[in-house]
Amino acid sequence: MTVGQRVLRAATELGIVDSLRVSQGGGGGGGGGGGVVVAGPGGGNGCIVADTVRENPCGDPTWHPYTPDTVQPLFLITNVEGRTLTNVSVDVVGTEPGVDIVSASTPVIPSTLADDQTGVGSVTLALRPRLQPATYAIPIAVRADGLSPSYVDTLCINVPGLQATIDAVDVSTPPICPTITDTIALRVSVNGVRCLPLVEFTVLDVTTATVSLLAPLPVTLSSSGQTLLPLAVTPTVEGSVPVRVRLRVREYESLVDGDTTWVEHIDTVTVTVVGKHAEYTILGTTDTLDLGDICVNDTLRGETILQNIGGCALDISALTWIDDVGGRFAMGQGSTTPITIERGDNRRVRITFVSPTPGDFVGTLDVVSVARPGTRRIAVKASVVTPQLSVADTIDLDTICPDVDVAEILSVSTPVECPVLVDTIEFSGNSVSSTSTSSFVVPGRSRVSVPLRIRRTVDGPFSESIIVRSVAAGDRTIVVRGVVGSTRLTAPPQVDLGDVRVGTSSTSQITITANGSAPVTIVGFQLSGPSSTEYVVTAVGRTLPFTISSGATVDLNIVGSPTDIERRSALLTIRVARPLCEPLPDIDLTMRGIRPLLSADRPSIEPGRLCVGGTKDTTLTLRNRGNAPLTVTALTSSSPEVTVTATLPYRLEPDDTMAVSVAITPSQLGRAVSTITVTHDGEWAVAADSTITAVCHGVVCGTIAADTIVATVGERRSYTIRWIPRSDAPLSINDVVRLVDGGGRPTELALRHDGLVFRPSGTLGGSINDGTATVVFANDTTSLRSDRLVTSNVFAEVEIDVLRGGPDRTVVQPVVRDFAGGDADVNVLPGLVRSVMCAFDERGVVVGGQAILGRDPTTGDVLAIGVDTSTTVDVFTIDGRLLRRLNSLSPDNGVLRLRISDLDVRSGSYVVVLHHHGQTQSIVITQGQ
Repeated sequence: MTVGQRVLRAATELGIVDSLRVSQGGGGGGGGGGGVVVAGPGGGNGCIVADTVRENPCGDPTWHPYTPDTVQPLFLITNVEGRTLTNVSVDVVGTEPGVDIVSASTPVIPSTLADDQTGVGSVTLALRPRLQPATYAIPIAVRADGLSPSYVDTLCINVPGLQATIDAVDVSTPPICPTITDTIALRVSVNGVRCLPLVEFTVLDVTTATVSLLAPLPVTLSSSGQTLLPLAVTPTVEGSVPVRVRLRVREYESLVDGDTTWVEHIDTVTVTVVGKHAEYTILGTTDTLDLGDICVNDTLRGETILQNIGGCALDISALTWIDDVGGRFAMGQGSTTPITIERGDNRRVRITFVSPTPGDFVGTLDVVSVARPGTRRIAVKASVVTPQLSVADTIDLDTICPDVDVAEILSVSTPVECPVLVDTIEFSGNSVSSTSTSSFVVPGRSRVSVPLRIRRTVDGPFSESIIVRSVAAGDRTIVVRGVVGSTRLTAPPQVDLGDVRVGTSSTSQITITANGSAPVTIVGFQLSGPSSTEYVVTAVGRTLPFTISSGATVDLNIVGSPTDIERRSALLTIRVARPLCEPLPDIDLTMRGIRPLLSADRPSIEPGRLCVGGTKDTTLTLRNRGNAPLTVTALTSSSPEVTVTATLPYRLEPDDTMAVSVAITPSQLGRAVSTITVTHDGEWAVAADSTITAVCHGVVCGTIAADTIVATVGERRSYTIRWIPRSDAPLSINDVVRLVDGGGRPTELALRHDGLVFRPSGTLGGSINDGTATVVFANDTTSLRSDRLVTSNVFAEVEIDVLRGGPDRTVVQPVVRDFAGGDADVNVLPGLVRSVMCAFDERGVVVGGQAILGRDPTTGDVLAIGVDTSTTVDVFTIDGRLLRRLNSLSPDNGVLRLRISDLDVRSGSYVVVLHHHGQTQSIVITQGQ
């Protein structure tokens, strides 16, 4: 176990401590490797943290500001000395001011530890209150008999500071009578956890008001909430006097016995002393107190409030009626003088009024007091009214139907406070009647509704009277007038607008006829139902409301504008001023919303890279997704490279489809975008389909092929690279020149070959030779580069020198490095250059005889005749790569037989080369065919 390794979590009185450290000693147990492992709090970056506890109540002898006030951490001690330790203990080595040692040395349990045994030890420390926060580092040692040196750890303890602040709030007194002492409370708050003593209360100002603290010093200020300090205040004159008071609070810390540090907090607060003599006011009244209305001989009771707004108690010595209007006004119960009103208090003054006669009366009342404002005169007003009835002079009825009960209301009210007795209700004829004809009372300022029943059998105008009889208020006569006649309307029960395209409107017209004997007033048209918002109804040549006379007609325009497809229904209700004698049924409105919707199976045609000169055929499918037919009348393309073909015009029924042939023939290199426009009489189901694009990327297509030649060693020959057009995109070499030069693109072609067979001489011809072309040979690669192409019969021609530095042939593999700026799809075909010796060389004398290379027609083995042990055989791939070299051969009487398995070849074509005393012969073998 290494120093600093965390091995456990220890529980202390402070809870779970996660800052454990392992300290390991050495030197014991006969030398290196021994020690004691100590696990306990205080290591690493963590510390034991003490919290604060608020003192509540103040003076609690069991209270301590820290929790806990005593720290007792646990330590796990493991003996790794390799021997038994006795009298093992945990000791406090030293301390700091603010921390007292309660238990300096504690034996480990058990105190004897065998090798690799673990025991538990602890120390006890007490925390003293301190003003500022601090972090203590207490050294702890583990000791045992014969253990030297001791093992030391450090215990870390964090304690918060207790220093507080105080806050006193300015205060103003209520009005106080001068020379009279009153008591108020001054609020002081302690922002801390300890209750603190107030040791000074000093008045800083010498004024006409005195302020003193009633409680003896020191006064304990609570740490919970506010402390109310009782103050005695005495104004000597009238007015507001500010008095500044200084408060001083003391707190301390004693980290070491005999050494105490004191801190004092000082705050200044203003006490405003308000002196005011006796004064009263009358609440809610200016010059006149209006008691309201009352009936004759009824008693009206009212009151007003006298409020003391001064600093002294006052007396109302008299309430005197200067004018009681013939004894009509009087003081009510509880208004006997004198009346004493304490400071801040009020009293109610009650007044009564009774009059045997009607009219408006105003009395005068004097409120008498020595307090300000002295005598106050009040005008008291009351009104006496007589019973009154209020009814309408006439009840005018609209046209009523014959032999039909019509209900009406007769409203009887009184505008005054007095209730009115209605003795009876009488009717002059038989057409108007009521179930309420006996006596009833109309309460003051109220209304009573009398139900009326009106029924006539004869057409024409009529008039009857209603008499409301009241002895107290007098009789009232009401005239009921009206006209009797039948009202009836006729209209078609249903209106069908047929098929209406969504987004358009259709109008239908119907006629409404008044068939009754009386005119009908139409006040509106009400639409309801699931599609009511899609209809509009208007009267032709009329403005609502309008009246149709008997036998007349009115035309209605019904406009339907469907917002969706299929059935769109609503109900039309003709609203009239009064109910018809024969109700008109609702009119059923219907139409079918139609919407031809054209959609394409895809918004764009993107075949990708296409050969210039070739054609890509595809099909675009159009579908009618609506519920009505549509006709496609034209198909156009914005570019001649895209051709669209279909049989037009073409009628598409709902859910029907049509196929449009699209042929894309790119004529230029690069990306080309064409727009296909479909002309039709419907709508697009998806807005994005209204523009169909055809996107293609034109590329040059063909084959670059290297020639195959046989040349004599030492000969300079012209080597040709040819352009072979594709059958489906036949571009000649001059077409290629036009396309590539049109984009200003350079061309670079590489030929990979064996530099021992041929090398370029530097002369370049063909289309790639624009006069600035370059030929570079390096690392068995000939690079041809030109900024532009020119007209020619072949793609490129290179003059080469034929060599015989090694093998007699090489495959020439073209590699396209840069052509048409990448806008090309080009295949390459390799060629072959074979070098042969001239006739003079072939006639040279060969020592050892002529060797012959061939194949056994029966077994397929390779046979070499006339060879010896110096003969070697090489096997090459068709492109000139050496696969295997056979030497140290053992021919049998000059004949060497090589099986195919000896040559290490697989399927494909290979070249076998025989080297014998300066001779070279080769044959091509094909395996797997």
